[in-house]
Amino acid sequence: MRRPALAALCLLLAAAPVAAAEPRFDDDGWYRWEVASGSSGQNACCHQIRNGKVLQTGCDLGVGINEFTIEEDCVVNLDAVQIFAEVRNGKVREIRALSGNCPVRADTPIRTLENVTTAESIAWLETQLYERESVMEEAVMALSLHADSEALASLSALVENQGLAFQIREQALFWLAQSGTEEAFAYIDRLLD
Repeated sequence: MRRPALAALCLLLAAAPVAAAEPRFDDDGWYRWEVASGSSGQNACCHQIRNGKVLQTGCDLGVGINEFTIEEDCVVNLDAVQIFAEVRNGKVREIRALSGNCPVRADTPIRTLENVTTAESIAWLETQLYERESVMEEAVMALSLHADSEALASLSALVENQGLAFQIREQALFWLAQSGTEEAFAYIDRLLD
């Protein structure tokens, strides 16, 4: 009688979800991976004003917030969002999230990490919420660009986690409101009731 119970337990354990493995960074420099995009991630390029029109352009990574465009039009891939992370001395220095196909330039080679799942990407970004404030804000924004249901789950968990810093919760609520999805608005309505 014990054998069938033990076999059933082994089958259940084998079918249990494995914790997401986070992206690994072995050396300093820029890293990149792609995940499914949500509605907020479908227009995440840098922008330039040319002849009075706002145009989507490529991005120059690691040069600061004021000078980050390159003279190359951004042809957006609506299905994917690219996550970029710069590592220096073993620490994440900057995070950028851009639409798939958005051209980028960096002063060092960009290493592409293959097969990073949405769950792994979100898990890694959530670990960055306890780093420098600018990295934290970039991480929350990057979370918001993931596929809608995953982004909603992650951001709403951040909003509700009273153990987190107010700035993190505020950023999560801001990006939920920016998503424009019915699910996000329904969630915000429930908060306000």
